[in-house]
Amino acid sequence: ADSAGGVSKLDSLDAWYNQAVTLQGDSKTGTAESLYVRILREDSSYTFALNNLGAIYAARGELDSAIQYYTRALDKKHDMPEAYANLVRVYIARKEFAQARRWLVKGQGHNPDSQLLKEIQKTVGDSARVYERKK
Repeated sequence: ADSAGGVSKLDSLDAWYNQAVTLQGDSKTGTAESLYVRILREDSSYTFALNNLGAIYAARGELDSAIQYYTRALDKKHDMPEAYANLVRVYIARKEFAQARRWLVKGQGHNPDSQLLKEIQKTVGDSARVYERKK
């Protein structure tokens, strides 16, 4: 709250974000998407809204849109292992393993201690091997 006792813009964006996360968790992704878009209209650098919009699009199979939102989040905040992991997953889904590895390396460079990125590294290798065997 600001000194006048009102709610700051950031507080309301955070409240909308928390509401959107709850909706997304309850599979109400259309409503969550609308809230994330509303947040980004107010603050285009709200990285968690960018990342979560990417997740909604990835879940729908709209992988180009997912990539766009994940990379926008990373342009604003380089030390966001969740966005790197999500981007790597999209490239795995597209069977673009060189791109998956590229983003993994970049993510690990910015987040060397990230357990999430250590775990996804194994996924990249396993997925690439399975794909190569099927070819």
